[in-house]
Amino acid sequence: MTTVKPFPQVWGHRGASAEFPENTMKSFVAAIKEGSHGIESDVHLTKDGRILLFHDQRLDRTSTGTGLIGQQNWTGGMEHVRTKQAPIQPIPLFEEMLDLMMKEGNEHVKFNIDIKVTSEPNKIFPVMAEIIDRYPSALKSRLILGLWHPSFILPSLVHLPSPILRYHIGASISFARTHFWNYCDGFSMLFDCLVDRRGQKFREDCFAAGKALGVWTVNDPKEMVMAAEWGITAILTDKPLVSLDLKTRLATPEARLKTFRELGLNTWLFSWSNWKYYSIVHNFRAKEELDELIRDGGPFEDVAPLPPPEALVAFLEQLARENKKAQASVSLVPDIKERVEESMMIRAAGVRA
Repeated sequence: MTTVKPFPQVWGHRGASAEFPENTMKSFVAAIKEGSHGIESDVHLTKDGRILLFHDQRLDRTSTGTGLIGQQNWTGGMEHVRTKQAPIQPIPLFEEMLDLMMKEGNEHVKFNIDIKVTSEPNKIFPVMAEIIDRYPSALKSRLILGLWHPSFILPSLVHLPSPILRYHIGASISFARTHFWNYCDGFSMLFDCLVDRRGQKFREDCFAAGKALGVWTVNDPKEMVMAAEWGITAILTDKPLVSLDLKTRLATPEARLKTFRELGLNTWLFSWSNWKYYSIVHNFRAKEELDELIRDGGPFEDVAPLPPPEALVAFLEQLARENKKAQASVSLVPDIKERVEESMMIRAAGVRA
């Protein structure tokens, strides 16, 4: 008898973005009401130190605003920007999503925070940490930092340590293994790169190592079903309702077989069903992504290597001690300056006398 595998968690990609303006509270609330287990959104730091939930680096594509987010203030500026798509919505702040997660009935919701490569990690992570610290500590285990570039790993560990989770977001299995395997709790990978034999091996290795594995951005019902067959942790989708409907349709062996027939899905032939699953195609996609990462985040070779996992805790503790010592030295500077100025005033008074 055919067994039914547990259906993956469903995470609303930019919320229920097929129905509502992406990355808005309307979209996030809708995804949760529809039954999503998590929300994915992108973040950017403004000129005046606020964190916005917005995909692009620029405002132009989806909103009434123009220009780069990082060069503009929230207060008196982008707080008045609205979406082009109806229903018209403001751009939400990072803390608004955390407030939503803390509401009764939303205690299960996870938040996958996509950290764009154009961000400066040592600027945005401290601001994020300060905001998160305002909330009960239990919230931290429901937060997932999505990291694209290896230069973000160390700053994330310093400013946003465990129990906050780290996933690598990417489309290259070899890149994920080389730079992120030892330092991430999970991976959020382009669905296409997990279809062939190399993708199958990566899936098996993730599950064997106890690492979570999500897939993006999956809106095709056939791909959703295959993700369930693989045992994927989470499906990131613009269409949470479609995915959650499939969960119901796959609940029993009989319903599963019926759904497979209705979709015309054959698991054995799936890897040949679309040209985008061919290795040569998604390898090209991965190359494009890596070129973009180097352009926006710098060469991977410039990233200082991290110690092996077994030495990581001691390394971070030593780094914390050095940072504390450096901060203490900096804090002495104003005091020294005041003493010098006071001494000069006393001497000046003595001369005048």
